[in-house]
This record gives sequence, structure tokens and C-alpha cells, in this order.
Amino acid sequence: MARILETIAHELTHYFQWINDIELTEIGYERQASSYAGYILDEYAGTVEHP
Repeated sequence: MARILETIAHELTHYFQWINDIELTEIGYERQASSYAGYILDEYAGTVEHP
């Protein structure tokens, strides 16, 4: 489940990069997407109970 949520967050970051016409290198796009995906998952983890 966590991997699915991370993938969605990663791809949503790419979507916002595209919408906002962000100019980065290819590596920059991926680094930013990975960083934001991690941040989004951390925020989500703080709002749900874990078994």
C-alpha cells in the first residue's frame, strides 16, 4: 500500500511540475518528485493509525 501511495505522490509532483512549467534538469525533476513524495507520505503517516 505504501508503495502505491508513494508512486501516486511522485507522479502528482511531476504533474505539478508540468502545470507550473518548472525548468529543471532530468535529474532535478526526479529528485524533486522523490523528495516531495517522501514529504507527502510523512505527512499522511502522521494522520492515520498504524497497526
